[in-house]
Amino acid sequence: MQTITNAGRVVAGHALNITDANVSVFDRGRYCLDLSGIGITTANAVAIATPDYFDVETASGDIVHVNTGTAFNPCLAGQILVRAYDEAGSLSPAGFDIAFM
Repeated sequence: MQTITNAGRVVAGHALNITDANVSVFDRGRYCLDLSGIGITTANAVAIATPDYFDVETASGDIVHVNTGTAFNPCLAGQILVRAYDEAGSLSPAGFDIAFM
């Protein structure tokens, strides 16, 4: 499992083969993960994500959504999109844990 902060930073000791260079903040509450260098792409990834409530910006009621398809994915081709929403349903920065199968 990988842990990413609300600022798009990888938490040291909580990520395997992923660094800050693999994560970019597309805009408020949207994160693009480029993991093609380690063989994880939208073509072969099944991703599961959950809010990281230890992150200072993550609040009770926040949710995260992973998009590995091309529809509604503003990231570059092959990148995985993670969207974070606050309890009102608005895009909002939040830390998250993500795992791939």
